[in-house]
Amino acid sequence: MFGYIIHVRCLAEGYQKAVETVWKFGKEVETEWGEKAKEVICLVVHVKNPLQEPRIHKGDLISVMHAKKYVKELLEGTLDFAIGKYIDYTYHERIFNYVVPQYIEHDVEELKRTFNQIDYIINKLKKTPFSRRAIAVTWQVWKDTKSNNPPCLICLWFKVIDNKLTMIAQFRSRDVFRAWGCNAYGLTELQKYVADKLGVKVGEYIDISFSAHIYESCYKDVQRFLEICKKRKLFQGVSPC
Repeated sequence: MFGYIIHVRCLAEGYQKAVETVWKFGKEVETEWGEKAKEVICLVVHVKNPLQEPRIHKGDLISVMHAKKYVKELLEGTLDFAIGKYIDYTYHERIFNYVVPQYIEHDVEELKRTFNQIDYIINKLKKTPFSRRAIAVTWQVWKDTKSNNPPCLICLWFKVIDNKLTMIAQFRSRDVFRAWGCNAYGLTELQKYVADKLGVKVGEYIDISFSAHIYESCYKDVQRFLEICKKRKLFQGVSPC
């Protein structure tokens, strides 16, 4: 149940191996949604080549249908209009327009109501490619501790290594069957966006889920998915360690 590391070549393989790992090693637990789920604590998926095809698993129907739209929501903020109406936040808002509480004292004149963390990361790594401070966060403690639906993505960490941009994403909670694929596809598009701005290649992608889980309502779909993968011998090989 605790601590699994998966090394894969591409995102599609990462999705399948993440689902397989939670299904095989997960322990059934209660959730705050009132539905049971199989859970693995601290699942790490290390993707060597996040831009290598296939990036979307053919069996991940949610990503097949929605990954492109998800990228626009993440990079362009096409869903930001709905914040405060029927959603509490978007990752685009939290990353590109992070709200700065007005009561915080500061001596930085240019600090405004919102802060573009991606612009900060790009400028930071242009000046200091080896910096350990190129990080973006989503958590807003004054708001999310009271929310019934706080962000699952907590932070992104970037570093230029051997002229390639490595990115690590940390999630407090992850529905691996229904969300891992879109999340990873969208975030590696963000990784490419930053890499292009820096004039470097895209490096490795490391995806960390503190709680990686599969909800009980998806059990039959997951079984069917894994049976098809096994029958077609998709991404067979090394097991997680």
